[in-house]
Amino acid sequence: MKIVARDDPGYVYERISTNAMMMGKAPCGPKEVAAVRRLYGGALFYTDSLLKKTFDGLKRRGLWDDTLVIVTADHGEELYDHNQYFHHSPSLYDGALRVPLLIKFPRQRGRKVVAENVSHIDLLPTIHHYFAGLPNPGRYAGLSLLSLLAGKSRAFRERVLFAEAEKSQVVAAVLGNHKLIYNPAGIIPKTPLGHPFPMGPIEFYDLVKDPKETTNLARTDHPVLRYLLAETSRYIREAMSPRRGREKGGNIELSEQERREADEILRSLGYIK
Repeated sequence: MKIVARDDPGYVYERISTNAMMMGKAPCGPKEVAAVRRLYGGALFYTDSLLKKTFDGLKRRGLWDDTLVIVTADHGEELYDHNQYFHHSPSLYDGALRVPLLIKFPRQRGRKVVAENVSHIDLLPTIHHYFAGLPNPGRYAGLSLLSLLAGKSRAFRERVLFAEAEKSQVVAAVLGNHKLIYNPAGIIPKTPLGHPFPMGPIEFYDLVKDPKETTNLARTDHPVLRYLLAETSRYIREAMSPRRGREKGGNIELSEQERREADEILRSLGYIK
């Protein structure tokens, strides 16, 4: 890939619309897909540069050693890996689900990369643990990552992590290196553009051997598949229960002013128009 400076007289700015590509209004061959992926990589490089600028600013002000820093993201993107789609919702494949998670604790020395699966639900108990001590069991849905760093990895290895689409009717479940996408009702989710994004009734993947999730092992007699089917069935059953959200405190109502402010924030982020 040739990188051209903006003061280069041969520089040409070209806007690429992934929506137009998916709608058949712009070319969408291998060359164009590769160009989108390069642009996405460039956006990540730019984000890294902004993080460095932020971190350098903390260091210049003498705040770095006293600051807890968490870097993560709300989602990834498909980038044409499944169903000829570029964005994220309603995908439950890892291109959309796997995100970076970096934590720097105050006065931290050294680095550690964990092999166990972790989740955003682990962030709140981790912050609680750091500032106020280990939270009581059951207080949070997630687990403290400080426990994992201390070598207490069993709970992380044995738990199933879930993601969902279509109001909990299509669910992904991950245990270790294995992943299930379970769609018992045979729903075909729609993208924000209205295009179908099919996910089969049962999709089962080995994420180490098949990180792109292209080889469905649903027809195998795998014990992890049977276990995940049972756990995901329970998850869907509980999520679809009429009791959900009806317990005391389960319904959250916003004032008109709060709703307008929330809409403005979501609009600025591109989630609503």
